[in-house]
Amino acid sequence: MIYKLLLVFQFLLYHNIFANNIIFPSSDPIYISVRQNFLRFHDFSIYKEYSSLNNQYIKKHIDNFPHHSLIDKGNVFFRLLPKTKLWNNKPQSEIRIWASTYWKDLSIMVEPVLVSNPYGSSILGTNDTRIFSSSGVSGRLINSLLRYQNDILSFQLGRSPIWWGQPWGTSIIQSSGAPSYDHLDMRFNFNNFQLEVLAGQLGSEESEEGDRIRRNIAGHRLTWIPEHHKWVIGIGEQVLYTGINRSMEWWYLNPTVPYFFTALEGDEERLEGERDNDNSILFIFGRYIIKPNISSYFEFIVDEFQTKKQSMEKYPNSLGVKIGIDGLYTILARDIYFNIEYNKLDNWTYIHGGQYTNWQNRDHSIGYPYGSDLWSSQVQLETWVSKRILLSFDWLYLTKGNNNLSTYWEAEGSTELNFPSKPESNYNLIDLSTSLYHTLGCVKMGLSNKIFPNDIAFGNTKNYDQDIALYLEIQLIKGLGVNL
Repeated sequence: MIYKLLLVFQFLLYHNIFANNIIFPSSDPIYISVRQNFLRFHDFSIYKEYSSLNNQYIKKHIDNFPHHSLIDKGNVFFRLLPKTKLWNNKPQSEIRIWASTYWKDLSIMVEPVLVSNPYGSSILGTNDTRIFSSSGVSGRLINSLLRYQNDILSFQLGRSPIWWGQPWGTSIIQSSGAPSYDHLDMRFNFNNFQLEVLAGQLGSEESEEGDRIRRNIAGHRLTWIPEHHKWVIGIGEQVLYTGINRSMEWWYLNPTVPYFFTALEGDEERLEGERDNDNSILFIFGRYIIKPNISSYFEFIVDEFQTKKQSMEKYPNSLGVKIGIDGLYTILARDIYFNIEYNKLDNWTYIHGGQYTNWQNRDHSIGYPYGSDLWSSQVQLETWVSKRILLSFDWLYLTKGNNNLSTYWEAEGSTELNFPSKPESNYNLIDLSTSLYHTLGCVKMGLSNKIFPNDIAFGNTKNYDQDIALYLEIQLIKGLGVNL
């Protein structure tokens, strides 16, 4: 029974490749199977799906799964995922409960999470640590949504992670690594294209005068996957806009009007002595299949795009770029899954002079998890030593400047600023682990000096020791599927 449920949830949890995502634990056997399946075949159809797949998707695509005869086809699924990690001289414990059901084209998904303190702020978001602080845990619903899907139109209303770009989990556009937020996401499919319109509300902030600063987000994205499925290309724009109890702006919901028209028409909200409260980003991403089991990818973003020469001299364009290659390579009859990438985020990328308009949510970066004013190189490898034992290696070298996602914007006249800005910090982060998998879960042992990405993104690493230490992680899994 448990084995059947594992096969079912292999599809249910299609998500991050090589990422410490806050939604699903990376030690989950389903998580491992899903990302290795993508690295082997590079099936682009996932790019037209929502990042949290449900059992309605399973019902529709079940015959494409080689072991579909073993899958329980119940329309209600529950999944319990308790985990304990012994590291950093203080255990990290969490409990996740995942539930999903569907009826025809409608589906519902709910996922509450409890995390032991002091890790609640790094896993769930700073504003959530007070919920159960008296009992020593933090809690939050990270998935809570209603979804409708058909071949032409789909929409999602509620709370869920948003992933735009390449690859899953470390995108510099929206990585899904920040705490999930409430939103409405509509998608229109026509021929080989998909047009997506997003409108949501991030965590609020409080001004020095005690006023509530409401923070909203919106976006357009157009994705093209040709019939031959050799590549995927996407373009779009997104904006973060704020103000004292500021409501949702209807012009940001128009699917065909670019956001910069609001600036041309003078509709941006401004404060006296401050810049506008609308922080917009343009982006383009793509992936090309070199051969069936290897593909290259890229992302490019422009923050604060300037059209006039005088403006460019005064306010420099803040850029971000990601290039990488991933897939599967066989050496001496052994499959090795790999990902190699390079990232560069300019001094003021994600940082804006408005009222709480930096590109973050609940003290986590919405884009690249480590923030801005940096460059990084990353190599990730893993291979199966046996049918149950997985060997993994992850190395990240990162040079971070002085700017972080809580830095006050001072980009005016800074076109000659050093990159990264001084003083800079260097991080050499390594994780080497061995995982033993069983139908009941996983036991993982490794050596690591990695820290939570939000600590680097917000400059909270003054006392960080980069010495490598031993850790032990135990992940249990219990699933149940029924028909109603």
